[in-house]
Amino acid sequence: MRVLILNDRVHKNTGAVNLLKSLCDGIDPPHEISWVNIHELSMQPCDGCLKCRPCGECILPEDDAHETGRILFTTDALVIGLDSSLENLSPSFRILLDRCMATVAFQDQQGKTCPWRKGRPAVVVSLEKTQSIVQEPNQGADIIHNSLLRFLELGGFKMLGTLAVPLKKHSSPEMLLLSQARSMGCRLSCFEVGHQ
Repeated sequence: MRVLILNDRVHKNTGAVNLLKSLCDGIDPPHEISWVNIHELSMQPCDGCLKCRPCGECILPEDDAHETGRILFTTDALVIGLDSSLENLSPSFRILLDRCMATVAFQDQQGKTCPWRKGRPAVVVSLEKTQSIVQEPNQGADIIHNSLLRFLELGGFKMLGTLAVPLKKHSSPEMLLLSQARSMGCRLSCFEVGHQ
């Protein structure tokens, strides 16, 4: 299994990065983990030409969005790390979502958007303004920012859950939350891709 961590502005000394690390600790060693720091990518914004839809790859000159899209296409599980609340995606993350949409979904001859692959698990790790939460599938999916939720749904991803820590200066997750993050990593490891 190949797991992709898309890290949107998660810095070294935040609770969210500690959750991401604990989640990675729960993933069995034979599985491959790729870590992409979105804020370090050099990307042009999507120009909305829609020429990517039939072939699955953006026609803009080669940049970091192309390589990330290729990794995303082949990944078996997706973990998204946000150094903010779920509603506040960075401009770079929004650009990446736009540029990589064709690597997760295509339009059929009737114009319907279909995922290239179905049933890949996804987990969102974030900082939250309110109390810490752990959500199971189908609970609280509507709190995820619309563009992110749309990307996951159209891409055929299955929400395994979300993890969040309070948005406080120098906040660090409690041991129970770190343990839950490791458990979420184990669940990713055991998830049968394509499971509906």
